Amino acid sequence: MTLEGMAGSLVDGTFQRYIVWDDERLWRAPSHLSMEESSSLLVAGLTAYRALFHGPVKLEPGMTVLTQGTGGISCFAIQFAKATGMKVVTTSSSDEKLEVAKRLGADATVNYRKTPEW
Repeated sequence: MTLEGMAGSLVDGTFQRYIVWDDERLWRAPSHLSMEESSSLLVAGLTAYRALFHGPVKLEPGMTVLTQGTGGISCFAIQFAKATGMKVVTTSSSDEKLEVAKRLGADATVNYRKTPEW
């Protein structure tokens, strides 16, 4: 079984409570994160990665990506897109949240409450 097969839901048992893994498929959770925070890294990160790089459009450096909100998937998408040379525009409901997006690399931000016609 491949990691993509397991995480990509091609194999039954993705949401098992207990599972046996080979050592090389595991890594230690970051010590500054709780168990709940650590467990979300794979799901949010993989979702953002697959949306950007396995979607219907082949994204390339210089293209512009829109992320909506500042949840885990969007935060990962901002970083992945910037790391591969894309421009990122992020929308959110507050300027404070948009500051997080800017720190992660967003090139432009839109507060959709202040600009509903964005």
